[in-house]
Amino acid sequence: MTGSTATPWTSCRISRPRFVSNSKTEIEGLSFMTDFPAFPASASARHHVVSRIRAGIPEVTGRIVSEARAQMPSYAALSHAAVTTYAATLIERMLAALSEERDLNDDDCRELREYGEARAQQGISLVDVQHGWRIALRSFRAALVADGRAHQVSDDVLLELSHAMLDLVDQAALVYGQGHREVELEIARLDNQVRAEFVRRVLHGTLGPAGIRVQAHQYGLDIDGSYQAFRTRSESRDSDTELLQLLRSDGLKVVFTTTIDDDIAGFTSAPATLRTEAPLGLGPACRLEDLGRSFRLASRLLLTADIFDLQGPTELTRVGLLAAVVGDADIGAELVKHYVEPVGTGSAARTIVDTVERHLDTGMHIETTAELLVVHPNTIRYRISRFEELTDADLRSPVTAARVWWAIKHQRATR
Repeated sequence: MTGSTATPWTSCRISRPRFVSNSKTEIEGLSFMTDFPAFPASASARHHVVSRIRAGIPEVTGRIVSEARAQMPSYAALSHAAVTTYAATLIERMLAALSEERDLNDDDCRELREYGEARAQQGISLVDVQHGWRIALRSFRAALVADGRAHQVSDDVLLELSHAMLDLVDQAALVYGQGHREVELEIARLDNQVRAEFVRRVLHGTLGPAGIRVQAHQYGLDIDGSYQAFRTRSESRDSDTELLQLLRSDGLKVVFTTTIDDDIAGFTSAPATLRTEAPLGLGPACRLEDLGRSFRLASRLLLTADIFDLQGPTELTRVGLLAAVVGDADIGAELVKHYVEPVGTGSAARTIVDTVERHLDTGMHIETTAELLVVHPNTIRYRISRFEELTDADLRSPVTAARVWWAIKHQRATR
């Protein structure tokens, strides 16, 4: 990651109106416009101050590192030597630039970039890195004050040095910040890839119990908890971020997502009660090792919702045997041959089949069916009688009625 290509930066101007001379340098795509002081009369005094502070770098570095480790757990987790390695080098480079009254050069920026990358790889946030630099800046100012008192340096000289150091710190922040952010993004991308692969393997049932236990512990999942697999079409929502927000807004704490065949899929802590109009298949609640079966059912339920134009979350309790109708096309096709095709294909035939379907849906109540279709009950009786005559079916038989219902639903699913 250290050798990654830097993202081009736009020109960055850091200026102090009190300075009277300008210099501009371009370093690895970074453009600095810095006003450095031109005070010949105090040049010798400034040089002596910086030289004395550089001579005390080990002591100053030790104080900075100790304070950073005392204030920030991320630094405390590292050894004193691990933190000191970069700190001493960077302090020396900053003071060298200050002494030579110049911007950071290519070597400085390379070192700062590597420093930002290293801190990101060590798990230190950019906020903590910046706080560490504030600690260093306070130490520098304290060193200036101490040196000024000891050697009777004028306040003007100390102020000039303080302002010049602020300019250099601003430049440094741009460089180490860029290195840190790029590594953070790369780490996040790799973490997301690993997490997504874990979700895919769990949903496909290709990760064994031992692997599930190990990775569940890594992600803070309860191995004995209850989870539901889900699946939805990616085009049914703007992004999986919207789905995550929807799931979490419902009070669910665990949401793991990935993409499978261009669909958004994953699992969430159960039970999941969602309010959305987008078709979404929800498998039954189960343990982590059983999510493969839950996901297969979620996929079947999503397909059922697509075929029968169902909106919102779809669970097995909502669609019942419709999922079986969708999943077993061969049985459905044979039933259609026995109970639908004999009726014919014209408009009269479609009316008879529609009437029988509505009749079955109402629990075979003649009057209720007649009210729904706005016809006389005798018309319903005639159509049912005609259907039974053409198909040699007795709808009073529960088994036959179930076969007829299956045949009609299958025909609608395949239109």
